[in-house]
Amino acid sequence: MSELTKRDDPYSQDKEKNRERIVVGLSGSLDSLVSAYLLKIQKYDVFAVTVAIGWGGSEGDSSGELSCFISDSRMESIQKFCKQLNIPHHIVKAFSEFEDAVVEKWIAAKATGSVSLACWSCHELRMKMLHQKMKNLGIKNFATGHFAKIFHHEAHQTYYVHSSNDEENDQSSMIAKLPHEILTALKLPLSDLQKKEVLTLGENFGLTSYEKKIKMHKCFPDSNKTLEYFRKSVPKSFLEEGSVTELDESDNWGEHQGIYHYHYGQDMSALTHGRSEKAYLTGISFKEKKLLIGNEDFFKRNRVLLVNCHFTEETKWLEPQKGVIKFRKDTFQDCWIYPKEHNSALIEWSEEEALKEGEVLTVFKKKGKNAKLLLTGITRFLPKDSVGEQNEEDEVVDAKIDYTRSF
Repeated sequence: MSELTKRDDPYSQDKEKNRERIVVGLSGSLDSLVSAYLLKIQKYDVFAVTVAIGWGGSEGDSSGELSCFISDSRMESIQKFCKQLNIPHHIVKAFSEFEDAVVEKWIAAKATGSVSLACWSCHELRMKMLHQKMKNLGIKNFATGHFAKIFHHEAHQTYYVHSSNDEENDQSSMIAKLPHEILTALKLPLSDLQKKEVLTLGENFGLTSYEKKIKMHKCFPDSNKTLEYFRKSVPKSFLEEGSVTELDESDNWGEHQGIYHYHYGQDMSALTHGRSEKAYLTGISFKEKKLLIGNEDFFKRNRVLLVNCHFTEETKWLEPQKGVIKFRKDTFQDCWIYPKEHNSALIEWSEEEALKEGEVLTVFKKKGKNAKLLLTGITRFLPKDSVGEQNEEDEVVDAKIDYTRSF
C-alpha cells in the first residue's frame, strides 16, 4: 500500500466516513460555492466562514479598489447560499489585521521602489484567519476553492504540493507558501477538477456567484485614494519633486512630481521628451530624490537568487536539482536549482526572461498537470557580469554576492 495519501477526494463513495465537521472558506466566488456544495452532498458537517477585509479600517473599501473586498450585497448573497444549504455562516472581520499585514507592506514596497506583494500577503492573512477560526470552533480541517493538490507522506508526516489539473488556473504556488500548520489542516475539494468542470457543476447546482471586477495583483492602483493614504504615511521627503536620470546617471531626462507617483517597473516613456526608446523605472535614489530609468534589457535575466524560499519537504537539497521554472501562465523553461544558505537558491536557465526584482517565482519538477512543486521564492537580481563560474562538474563556484538592494 502506498505511503502517499491525497488530502482530498471530492467523489468519495463512502459518505458515512465523511460525517466530520469541516470549515469552508466562502468568498462568494463560484469556486468557493462549488467547494461548499460538494462537501455538503458528501455529508460533511459544513461550517461556512467568510473573512471580511477592507481598506481604511471598519469603513471597508467603499472605493471598490480591493479585489477581495466583500461588499454588503456580496455578503447577503453568501448568507442566502448558506441558508439554502442549511449550513451555519460565520463572519471574521479582519480590518485592522489587513492594514497591519497588507497595507503597511504595500506602503513599504512603494516607498522602497520594489514590487508589491500585497495580494500574496492578503491571501496568507485570509488563510491564517480561516485556520484560526477553524481552531476556535474546535474543528480539525478547513477547505477552500483553490486549484491545487496536497499530498501527505504518512511515514515522514510531511505535506507537499502539486499543480492542479488546470494549468491555466493553477494556484499551487499560493498554497505552497503557506505554513506547515495550515497545510496539514487544508482540504481542496476542487483539486482534481478544471475550471470548465467547476463552471458546469455551478450551472448544474443552480449557483450564481460574484465575479471580481479587479483581478489579483491589480489592487492598490495609483488612484487618489491610495496615494492619499500613502502621503499620510511617509516622510515629506517622498513627496518632494526631483530629477529623472538614466540608471548610470549619465543623462538627465527631466523632473518628476514626487516619488510616490511612480512604481518600480513603470513605463516612464512619457518623461522621455520625445525620445524613441522605451524607458522604465529601474530604481530610486531617495537621498537625492532621483528616479533611475533604463531600457527593458535591465529586466532580462537568465539567473537570479531566490530568497525567503519555501522548499518542498520531499526533496533532498544536498546537491543541485533540475526543475522547470514558471514565469507566466504559459511560459516555462528548464532550469538548474543550486541550494544556498539562509533559505535561498540560485536559479539558472537558458533564454533570458523579463523579470522584476522582488516578484515571486515558482519552480516545478516538471511542466504540466500534477507537477510536484519544488520551491517558491522572491527574486533578487545578481550582477549580470561575474556572478559566479561553472566548472566542468557543473558545480557553481560562488562569487561575492551583494544582498543589498540596488535601489
